[in-house]
Amino acid sequence: MSTATFKGLIIAAAALAATTTAHAQTATASAQNQLKLIEARRLVQALGPDSGINQATAEVNATVMTELERAAPAGDSQRAGMLTAAGKLAVANMQAQVAEATAAAYAANFTVEQLQAMSAFFASSAGKALLERREVVTRQSATLARGLLPDVFNQTASSYCKQVTCTAAEWQAFATLLARAANEQTARP
Repeated sequence: MSTATFKGLIIAAAALAATTTAHAQTATASAQNQLKLIEARRLVQALGPDSGINQATAEVNATVMTELERAAPAGDSQRAGMLTAAGKLAVANMQAQVAEATAAAYAANFTVEQLQAMSAFFASSAGKALLERREVVTRQSATLARGLLPDVFNQTASSYCKQVTCTAAEWQAFATLLARAANEQTARP
């Protein structure tokens, strides 16, 4: 066997090895992506309504229903009802696509291990309790934050007016902000 033939065989073997390695890496990456997507779907299922799917679908549904009401034939309640029913069906069918897109977004942003840990947590009693009570805690925090508005406006006015000499109009604007904040506090339950 000549040296040139031997070198050619070595180069061919190296190319084959590189191609095989590249295919193996591609297959491994594809399998990893599929595993991530499976875990992301589990997470979306564990999150249930808190996955964002219901909110996204509700917003689309509201837009669709508003537009269909505008497009409905005037004076023909039967056709308007049929149009509304068709729109609701289309939105329901879209929900599966939103669920898959949500899972894909989770898969793109987290590792398999992270997705597994999140799924396990949200499927646990502690995770379920968090999901059940999160809205209550959020409302309580929002109420507290709104209660702090007068202090925020007072601190803003004080800091600003130390830097410049506030005009009567500026003081009036701050007083108006404080009054609105106080009215909002008494108007909310």
